[in-house]
Amino acid sequence: MEARRAPMQQHKVLVADHTVDLLNLGGGRFCIATVIRVNQTVSFNCEGETTTEEEFVLLGGVEVVRSVEGEAGGLRMVKHKSKRYKFIRDKIRWVL
Repeated sequence: MEARRAPMQQHKVLVADHTVDLLNLGGGRFCIATVIRVNQTVSFNCEGETTTEEEFVLLGGVEVVRSVEGEAGGLRMVKHKSKRYKFIRDKIRWVL
């Protein structure tokens, strides 16, 4: 009697595309929005390949402030909270 092998999985992940937008929120505050599209191909040794596409957005808040006396440069950037959002059914079509 011949033993059956479990199907082997192989993953290939390709970051196909990304875009970066800088959104001015006023008062020296900005939101950096990075939209990332990821294609993933999973191949099984007995069933062929399956390809999925996912889309994420990374949102990061920054603030540009004047440097205090004694620091070189005049301006500095303060990083704030960052969030990741995975699109399920909705998409960003444009930013005004």
